[in-house]
Amino acid sequence: MASLHKQGGNRPGYKVYMRDTDNRQRVLWLGNVSKRNAETIFLHASELERAIRGGVSPEPGTAKWSNELKGRIRERLATYGFVGAERKHIGGDASRLVKPFFDSYIATRTDWKPPTRYKYGESAKYFSTFVGPQRLLSDVTPADVDAWRLWLVDSAIPGKGGKPARGMAVSSANKHSKRIKTLFAQAVRAKLISESPAADQRIGPEVNRERDHYVDRPTTERILAECDTEWALIFGLCRYAGLRCPTEVLGLKWSDVDLPAGRLRIDSVKTGLRFCPIFPELRPLIEAAQYLAPDGAVYCVRRYRGNGVNLRTQLGRILGRVGVVPWPKLFVNLRASARTDLQEIYPSHVCDSWLGHSTRIAERHYLQTTEAHWARATTQGIGLGGNAGGNAGGNISANPEASGASRAAKPRINTPPDSHTSGGIPNLVPLQGLESTDKTPGNRNGMSNGGNAGGNGDQEWNELVDLWSKLPTRTRKRCLVWLRSQVGQSAIPDA
Repeated sequence: MASLHKQGGNRPGYKVYMRDTDNRQRVLWLGNVSKRNAETIFLHASELERAIRGGVSPEPGTAKWSNELKGRIRERLATYGFVGAERKHIGGDASRLVKPFFDSYIATRTDWKPPTRYKYGESAKYFSTFVGPQRLLSDVTPADVDAWRLWLVDSAIPGKGGKPARGMAVSSANKHSKRIKTLFAQAVRAKLISESPAADQRIGPEVNRERDHYVDRPTTERILAECDTEWALIFGLCRYAGLRCPTEVLGLKWSDVDLPAGRLRIDSVKTGLRFCPIFPELRPLIEAAQYLAPDGAVYCVRRYRGNGVNLRTQLGRILGRVGVVPWPKLFVNLRASARTDLQEIYPSHVCDSWLGHSTRIAERHYLQTTEAHWARATTQGIGLGGNAGGNAGGNISANPEASGASRAAKPRINTPPDSHTSGGIPNLVPLQGLESTDKTPGNRNGMSNGGNAGGNGDQEWNELVDLWSKLPTRTRKRCLVWLRSQVGQSAIPDA
């Protein structure tokens, strides 16, 4: 156990005796410090000794103290193996500031694709703008993170032209919060702070389905009629083939287009190489653009080759000329509309390979419920009874006469070939609920319409009675409903 002692002789100050993992005694000279400071150092040193010998993490207060410790005592504790060596950062304490640390960490993530680094840089910019670029990482509190989160949805985006500042969508704020949480977790791993101020922050969903919009076929054709050849290609690639815009659309080369084979080669910055069919709706748009392309043209879209391209503005102008109100997420919803259409025809794994995302991502971000789905549901029903093991009552239909059991539906009863049947249901009515009042052989079922005159023998009758007794109550009731519809309500008693 660690112990605190005064310096011997006439030397002022204190020293701490400790034992490392090898049970060797170590001496930590504190020098000429006050008794209060010596006791503070001793308490933390004792906790470090307990943690290192027990193979556990020290208490949060001690961990924070050791991470912020500098100088001779830090070096001595690092030599003994109680703490890590002090990091020698370029610029001294600059790496302990919020903005320098965030920027340096993002720059080191060479495994991230450029769009990912850009998005993390945007999140870091928003956070450093709110807390201040010279704010120490250790000074950021959970309350600061909560206040920043509210600021995002309230007034994070500055107004232009004298307009007031506005907030961003909740789903966008959640994405920024998730990235900042990741950055603070890396600061903890770097031992710049003992705990993350964003560790206990609850982050909501990153998807806002309220901004979904399905672009139907008539609207698509109206827009294409207003586009020039190149813009028709841009719009068609997004709407019919689901390409990401601008990266995949502007990156498509004529060497990637194989018209005879009907395939597009898409080298995506985000997901890598994939292939997509040239759908019949898309083929004339590609052929027209190829016909007008000059000799030696490399890219399918020759305009918008510079940096900072904003295709949304021009698409908004086209929509204005057509008289269509611009929908949210212009190009993302075009891609979502393409995925929704393809999902109706092809299996999920096929759509995934063509559009370059997983089924889980499609369900969260792309697949939509369209007006066509509602119309089909209210006119065609849910299709029960069409498959084996389905509802014996048949399909649900808008026609009330067709909503009951199908007239052509065959019963699950092995009817003798010479039995008289009506609509696929035998007129040999079993016993329970339909007991015959006349036990003569010529009128087994007691029906006024003559029933099965003469029958086929007592053996067949007994087999049918035995089968009826084994049927579930629900099946019996369905049979009774059908029989009542044939011979009248009062002729058939309840089961």
